[in-house]
Amino acid sequence: MGESMKRLATRLWINVGITMVIAIAIFLAWWLSLATLIETTFISGWTLASLFILLAAYNVRKLLTFLPLGSSSLWLQIHLYAGWLTLALFAVHIGFRVPNGWLESILAVIYLAVAGTGIVGILLSRTAAPRLTRRGESVLYERIPLHYKQVREQAEELVLQTVTQSNAPTIADFYSSTLIRFFHGPCNTLAHLVGVSRHRHRLLHELNALERYLNATERDFLAQIVRLVEIKDDLDFQFATQRSLKCWLFVHIPLTYALLIVTAAHVLTVYTFIGSAW
Repeated sequence: MGESMKRLATRLWINVGITMVIAIAIFLAWWLSLATLIETTFISGWTLASLFILLAAYNVRKLLTFLPLGSSSLWLQIHLYAGWLTLALFAVHIGFRVPNGWLESILAVIYLAVAGTGIVGILLSRTAAPRLTRRGESVLYERIPLHYKQVREQAEELVLQTVTQSNAPTIADFYSSTLIRFFHGPCNTLAHLVGVSRHRHRLLHELNALERYLNATERDFLAQIVRLVEIKDDLDFQFATQRSLKCWLFVHIPLTYALLIVTAAHVLTVYTFIGSAW
């Protein structure tokens, strides 16, 4: 392991350790408050609301790259570990119970959705990049449709050549019955996301089984089609992985702003109730 990797690993464990210590302190403070009958709901609530604002500020920081507000990597680290701390604070704030009011229930559902999509985002960002480098040629997401079109046209041209040069419809029939839908657009997106390649092995097995019915000329064409199938499946993997990286933000960020709005409504409701009680 290189020196830089050792420093990264050390920093990771330090950050995780600090986060765990703070989370344990939050739980202990809540437990002591129960024993001493000290009301901590307002403290945990305002701390939680402040963390929500801090987490949302990370997206604002990404938009204001021209301002000297600290490095993006530093903001990302703060975003990640503050996000984990909100789990402890949220559990303490609701007293480890299921909310019973309609506004509190909506707030809890939105928060859990934000936390869940955040965890998904962490997993995707940590696993997608290594998987993309190990699987096929790296392709820009915006250019994937063009690559799809090129591969499909090459496959269709090969099929036409098999018919004109060998006067045998075997490969053309197989293409019409099995491959035409495969080459038409993205396929097996979910399988690629979970790392399952059974569909690829099955398709290649069917192509290999077809070889026994072909003459020498057709076998040459079949070998080229097999290669295009492999290229197309690699493109499907690139599409599924890169699309997941882009799409989760379109869920996570709007939910974050929805959380801020409902949190503000919750705070307003609480203080309105307190004011009317007085």
